[in-house]
Amino acid sequence: MGRSGALRRAALFSCAGVCGVAGGGGPTLGGVATLILLRHARSAANGSGTLAGRTAGVGLDETGRVQAEGLAGRLSGIPVSALVASPLQRCQDTVAGLAEKLGVPVAVEDRLAEVDYGQWTGRAVKDLTQEPLWKVVQQHPSAAVFPGGEALAQVQARAVEAVREHDRRISGEFGPHAVWVACSHGDVIKAVLADALGLHLDGFQRIVVDPCSVSVVRYTETRPFVLRVNDTGGDVSGLLPPKEEDSGSSSSDAVVGVRRVPEPELWGVRDLVGFFGGRWRLERKIVDAAGVRIGSFSGVAVFSPVEWGLEFREEGLLELGAHRGPAHRCLHYRVSGEGRADVYFDYGTFFHDLDLRTGLWRVGHPCRDDEYRGEFRVWDRDRWRQEWTVVGPAKDHALFTDFVREPGGS
Repeated sequence: MGRSGALRRAALFSCAGVCGVAGGGGPTLGGVATLILLRHARSAANGSGTLAGRTAGVGLDETGRVQAEGLAGRLSGIPVSALVASPLQRCQDTVAGLAEKLGVPVAVEDRLAEVDYGQWTGRAVKDLTQEPLWKVVQQHPSAAVFPGGEALAQVQARAVEAVREHDRRISGEFGPHAVWVACSHGDVIKAVLADALGLHLDGFQRIVVDPCSVSVVRYTETRPFVLRVNDTGGDVSGLLPPKEEDSGSSSSDAVVGVRRVPEPELWGVRDLVGFFGGRWRLERKIVDAAGVRIGSFSGVAVFSPVEWGLEFREEGLLELGAHRGPAHRCLHYRVSGEGRADVYFDYGTFFHDLDLRTGLWRVGHPCRDDEYRGEFRVWDRDRWRQEWTVVGPAKDHALFTDFVREPGGS
């Protein structure tokens, strides 16, 4: 097997398919608005390795369009009151479908525009790494001023001013539990998060913000709370403010001890063929044992009814280390009862059993000396998640995949 084939196998059945690290817990607060910081979906410039900056006409590439189409599903169940976005095309394209689905207009905010990189705009990143200023940008960004452009400190000042101003406006207009989305660019969002975390701008390069990721902040009277960072998963309903509780504490107070963060309710499946049948968009993230992202897979999955159950096929773009290229996988779901199936590889070997009658299934799969531990969660008829953790001498990583049904895909 060639290197690309080996990588494909390592990522896709390193064993399973998944994308999207869900945000963890943290304080659940009432009485303040919730800001979802959304980075634009992947653009043509992201794929080409050039610094687009404020160049006009830079839209989304194919992967980015799939990511943007999935936003409505990811945010389903979230009562978004307002949308604010950078004026640049890649941000406007990212939120256009979401705005139409929600029936919410997009407010254009110039202060959330991309960094003005000046003379660096349009240049290849590999060439910029040879510039003396590159080390300043990486190690001391608070002192970085782009030739013919702006300083990163200016970027942070304008962006923080903008989000705090809109947060106050939206809280006043829609109430203290309003949820709103601001779509901007990687360095801009990192600067806003650094401010919210109380982190000096010189540390903002430690923050990772991937295309179409969401980060969540709640501003209170005394401090911001950062609830999520760089979440590329499918379900974000956990960011909703909780119901009012008579706790006696202010919404500006940090939680002391542990407070349970409720997960979305699960959706039991009785008819596997009826539920799975059709086309699904999928996003998969691959992370190492330390939780560092090492790869991704974005594409489409199709479940086709056959005599014995369902044939599953996925196709898309795999990025793993230095490898980037198309990948695919096929599985056979042999229905064994109500809500149940035995899953086989297309070459006939048994993979695992599956029982989704409660909406949750955990399973193990031995692979030589390695152990695969899987978890399936169904949120509703249009969304489900698959997670696989691989532990052993040969592999030690995790895969997270979120599936969202394509419109008309059932």
